[in-house]
Amino acid sequence: MFREVPFKLFRVGSQFFILPRCNAFSIGRDCRLWKKFLISCLKKMKDSCYPEEHYFPMLLNMQGPEGCTRYSLNRVDWAGSNDGQHHTYTLRDRGEDLVKG
Repeated sequence: MFREVPFKLFRVGSQFFILPRCNAFSIGRDCRLWKKFLISCLKKMKDSCYPEEHYFPMLLNMQGPEGCTRYSLNRVDWAGSNDGQHHTYTLRDRGEDLVKG
């Protein structure tokens, strides 16, 4: 994939997106890079492969980095994950320490 996407342009994203219509159309028109992202999903791990989480921010960054940010509203704890799912927070987890990270 490095031929199409230089490492410096690669972005890691979130599983939640809000896109302006122009960006949604742009993503819908792309076929070349999306196929590359699907290839990276190993057949034995297809149930825990979510290529769109990285594809959307990477493609938008390649098309116009001035409209992108490197921030997320999520706090994710991947410790102990082996199935592609992060820790689910409960009421017991809440508190100032969780917000401060």
